[in-house]
Amino acid sequence: MPHILLFYKYAPLSSDPDIMAVYQKAMYDLCETLRLTGRVLVGMSDNAEGINGTLAGEDKKDVLAYTYAMLGKEWCSKNDTHGIVHHSDGTNKTDENSSVHNDAIHEFWIASEKFYEKAGIQPLTMDSPVDFKWSSVENNEGSKDSQNTNADGLFPDLQIKLVKEIIGTGGVLSNIPIEKTSKGYLTPQQWHEEMKKLTESQSTTIGGSSPANDTVLIDCRNHKEFEIGHFSNSIDPNTKTFEQFPRWVQQNKSALKDKKILMYCTGGIRCEKASAYVRNELESVSKSATVHHLQGGIHKYLDQFGAEGFFHGKNFVFDRRVGVDAKDHVDDKINGSSGNKKMVGKCLYCEKMHDAFTADSVCTVCRELTLVCTECKTGLNGEFHCADHRQLRNCYFTNLSRFSQKELASQLLELETLLESIAVGKRYKAKRRTLQKQILRVSDALSKVCSGDNILLDRTVVCRSCGDGKCDGGCWGVHGLKRKYVLEKEAIERPKKAMRPNANKRSSKVAQREKDILEIKTFGLSKPCHVYRCEHSSIRCPPPFLRELGSLVKGKWVGKSVQSVLQSEFHELAQTERLELLFKKSLIKLNGIPVNSEAALLKGVDSNKAVSQDISLKNMDVITRLTHWHEPPVVVPEKIEVKRIELPKEIVDEYLHEAGDSMLDVDNSLYCIGKPST
Repeated sequence: MPHILLFYKYAPLSSDPDIMAVYQKAMYDLCETLRLTGRVLVGMSDNAEGINGTLAGEDKKDVLAYTYAMLGKEWCSKNDTHGIVHHSDGTNKTDENSSVHNDAIHEFWIASEKFYEKAGIQPLTMDSPVDFKWSSVENNEGSKDSQNTNADGLFPDLQIKLVKEIIGTGGVLSNIPIEKTSKGYLTPQQWHEEMKKLTESQSTTIGGSSPANDTVLIDCRNHKEFEIGHFSNSIDPNTKTFEQFPRWVQQNKSALKDKKILMYCTGGIRCEKASAYVRNELESVSKSATVHHLQGGIHKYLDQFGAEGFFHGKNFVFDRRVGVDAKDHVDDKINGSSGNKKMVGKCLYCEKMHDAFTADSVCTVCRELTLVCTECKTGLNGEFHCADHRQLRNCYFTNLSRFSQKELASQLLELETLLESIAVGKRYKAKRRTLQKQILRVSDALSKVCSGDNILLDRTVVCRSCGDGKCDGGCWGVHGLKRKYVLEKEAIERPKKAMRPNANKRSSKVAQREKDILEIKTFGLSKPCHVYRCEHSSIRCPPPFLRELGSLVKGKWVGKSVQSVLQSEFHELAQTERLELLFKKSLIKLNGIPVNSEAALLKGVDSNKAVSQDISLKNMDVITRLTHWHEPPVVVPEKIEVKRIELPKEIVDEYLHEAGDSMLDVDNSLYCIGKPST
């Protein structure tokens, strides 16, 4: 029977990848010795991240040994470890297998201490055994899914990853300090009471004010997780990734103010940051809003209340089980529950009750898991579309070899029509790119059919992830490693794209640098200060010189006249008389051509010799100005003030002691000379 462990802790670590690699290796060695598989994310941050993991082991003692390693040496010395961790006097040793556990734990502690010392932080340990969330899976010999109910079936391998965030937010919530995340906890018992009050008030209140109207219940998880299970009357922000949650809060801030907000997620890790973010956002608009979240998440709630609680459906988990019913929670098994009493998921196609996500049922466009019942699968040839891509059900497919010329032409027409409808707007940029890629694929397939290269239609259903007709879909993510190997092979075989040169190595930048170097040499700007120093006044007086300064036309200048841009953007050219003089002297140029209205009006003068100052600027135009470049003139006064400042005796004595007798006659003062003004 495989045992699964979920855990997380926000704690300061290090942002140095070399230092973090020490802890990463220590963690990997520990898990490998204990024969654990799964995923552990270790956050590279000095103040806001920590550790987040899900691990599985066939033997409960292996998993238990890991929890003791994470609870730390001090906790283990004061509590019963069931013979897994040996005391220093040799007691508490039970069998040979426990020696393997003990050695692995102590080696992890030793390696971790080196990491803590290098990072300059306190040891990363879990506060209590309660912080771990346990579950297990029964092995049903001979059943269809028996191969997936061992530890290797739940996870294909072991990964210890160094990441910027232990729960991805795209950096939006990465700056929330740890001290703000541990607020507003509700224990499973307190949460249950809140759900009870909310349900009772909604059933008895028809209109007007009530606790139900003043309370907002928010599911912080993604839409696919909400689809198969949630608390009654909770709000689904309809996000695909947690990164989108802050945007939803911004869009609904006014509706959340002055409310009692209750939030929940799978294990509590997302609510920690989400609740802190909501609390911070509402402080400026509301004085009475309160924000609470379920401590330990749905997992801990189901452990305590199981199917008798207010959570309906399945709890989405990030291993091969995907969805876990209340009866699969450890404490609920002890209570003898028969499972959840309400199914909430529905098939996307026929809308019949269905709540089983399978590895082969992913959206053909975005690869998001989709709910598709067995009956609907048979007629869809392995090509499914999520709710966000429902409009592409008739024109977007991965396997194009099974379509005739007429079908491909119809798909192409529909794709082009959809592309035309979103041709304008920055918000549609990603959608346009998706449609354009598919249009190219369909066009290519259509040309092959028309030329007779692909006459035989291939109706074989192929895996959306790896492209193999024999694959059952279990080849990606936590389901398998085949897709990973396919992508690695494609990356090796794919011709490398020509890398765009670094900004400093582009031809325009190189030419500008060469021009600057030539200018420095020509005008002697690299010469030392004493070269241009006046013998009589000792003041530096370098000769003036002519210099051409230029600027590319900015986006906001496009369509405006040269004169209006120069007057609005350059303070010294705001006076019309001065600007007119510069135009007459041909000291201002556009793309190397003098800007001179009078010259442009003269007969026989073509546009290559002069352009009008009223000409409209275009993108990539270059405006240049010839200027008289010199250092500001210095006003030399008749007298220059000199101040004498005596150094403190302590400094003088220390200096003389180090210098020896040779410095006895030196003046022990500082002389400060007043600088002439410019």
